Amino acid sequence: MIYRVRHVTRYRYERLVTLCHNQAHLLPRDTRNQRCLDSSIQVTPAPVTAMEERDYFGNRVYRFSVETPHRELEVSVLSQVEVDLDRNGTPVLDLGATCAEARAQL
Repeated sequence: MIYRVRHVTRYRYERLVTLCHNQAHLLPRDTRNQRCLDSSIQVTPAPVTAMEERDYFGNRVYRFSVETPHRELEVSVLSQVEVDLDRNGTPVLDLGATCAEARAQL
């Protein structure tokens, strides 16, 4: 099953913001049961610098800086994610270990 996922975050400020450094965790990652086929991120106002990295756990991190004075910041992400289905046609979710399971492993 292929899902098209859209996420929009909008910040509105009382006062003019002249500089902001940001870190967004909005891009889907590949797991055993899902694959991110495509992902695009749009920031308004446009960032001066932007880069994607992976954190220690393999999550996709988008870091960006906006140096244009603004009263509103919008981050919009559009992704296509393919999720495996079980025999009944239900999406197979990879939720990881529960707290109890993690505690038992420690």
